[in-house]
Amino acid sequence: MVVGMGRFRGPRSIVVSAVAVAGLLAGCGTDGPGTVASEPVYRGIAGSCTEMAAPAADAVRAYTGELFSAAVAFEEAGAPSTSPDLATKECRAIYAAEAAPAASPATGPPRRRVIHLRIALQVGESALQAAERHFDTACASVDCRITTGIGDESFEGAVEGSSATAVTMFRTGNAVVSVTVDGSNFASGPGGSDRAAEISELAPGARAIAQAMAADLGAVVT
Repeated sequence: MVVGMGRFRGPRSIVVSAVAVAGLLAGCGTDGPGTVASEPVYRGIAGSCTEMAAPAADAVRAYTGELFSAAVAFEEAGAPSTSPDLATKECRAIYAAEAAPAASPATGPPRRRVIHLRIALQVGESALQAAERHFDTACASVDCRITTGIGDESFEGAVEGSSATAVTMFRTGNAVVSVTVDGSNFASGPGGSDRAAEISELAPGARAIAQAMAADLGAVVT
């Protein structure tokens, strides 16, 4: 459920703007002097991408539809954090079709969907506050819409450019989980060009996968 735009926590407010997805996924530092320490809820992330993506398996299959292949696996994407206060893991799967179905809809069927999963655990002092700040900063990095029903807090957003990327991020304790989906569609007719998928085609996938991850997060973070 979407409940509002932007982000406000205590005395702070954040102005919403659009930036690259890389800015969204960047980790945040720890709190400065004078903050109240808090114990991390989680301290470790599943060792493999297969394990990390397991809670979302059904949601991924349902969303990718005819593009789904059991031969496609989530693989490591991006180096983990080197900070002693931040543990991260990022995994990616690409589902693609070589040729359009014989009977193509007027809008052009999906050709490619790229799904990124990223977990960031704040594990230093004031871990919960650092995770909240990570979430706030990410929300400020996209045209975010605060939502409910996923983790302790969540948002949906979009990054527009030469192609669109849908984002759903949620926080549970000191864990911040992001799901991003982008992709392309086949041309809608003979001689046409493939087109980038629209946010309306991508956002449902990001949302459903995030919901599945949140429902069984304890299986991938400990």
